[in-house]
Amino acid sequence: MAGLNTSLTIGIQALEASQAALNATSNNIANANTPGYTREVPQFSENAETLSGGEVVGGGVSLGGLQSVRDELLNLQIQQQTSQQSSADTQSASLQQIQTNFASTGADIASTLTAFSTSLAQLSASPSNTAVQQGVLESGQNLAESFNSTANGLTAAQSDADSQVTQTVAQVNTLTQQIAQLNGQLSQLPQSGQNGGTIQDQRDELVQQLSTLTGISVSQSSDGETITTANGSPLVMAARASHCRPLQAATVCNMCSIPQGTTLLLRYKGASLAAPFRCVTR
Repeated sequence: MAGLNTSLTIGIQALEASQAALNATSNNIANANTPGYTREVPQFSENAETLSGGEVVGGGVSLGGLQSVRDELLNLQIQQQTSQQSSADTQSASLQQIQTNFASTGADIASTLTAFSTSLAQLSASPSNTAVQQGVLESGQNLAESFNSTANGLTAAQSDADSQVTQTVAQVNTLTQQIAQLNGQLSQLPQSGQNGGTIQDQRDELVQQLSTLTGISVSQSSDGETITTANGSPLVMAARASHCRPLQAATVCNMCSIPQGTTLLLRYKGASLAAPFRCVTR
């Protein structure tokens, strides 16, 4: 029969495993509202049996580790929906800013154009009337001012969008570098036998933030996550991150009147980044 020491050892191991499981449960409760945290569950394993005095004695149980409860398909759907929501919000905000330049204020293009057309009709009926002639000049001047004011407003909106693109691309670069670093850390964990749940939570949270800035596609590999943009441009490949920058017009576009050096807007569809960009793997 197994000795007292063996029985006590088995009991101690069981208590230690139970205590570790309780600690995991306590940690889950404490981080229930922590952004990006994933619930962890204990993984118990049966210890090897031993032969004592011609009898087989069980080895008890021990805690093999903690496993994070993740649903990769659900995470992917969340990232895609987040990108679409952010894209819709960004487009809505931009269009609302543009819409203010066409609001009916009495001095807007629609109102002044109507007034100008009316004055021309009056001039057609009374071509020699000095007051009517003066009215045409004034309404024409008002129309020109409306066009200039609207053009200035649209130029300001363009400038704001360009500035936002530059800031967003900088944020993309920061996030991709951090994700690549975490990928590198995770790739080394199997060799050390450490639990990578916390690092995976950090990476998932950064990926979620990245999905609010640009449309992304995430795939898993043995070296970590590979992240590309919606149009296939690589952002993160294992422990390497690409450096992105906004694209600019190389030549003057006569059809769309885009001067050289102007950031091209509303060409890239995805999240809050409303411009195309080029990424170079470092």
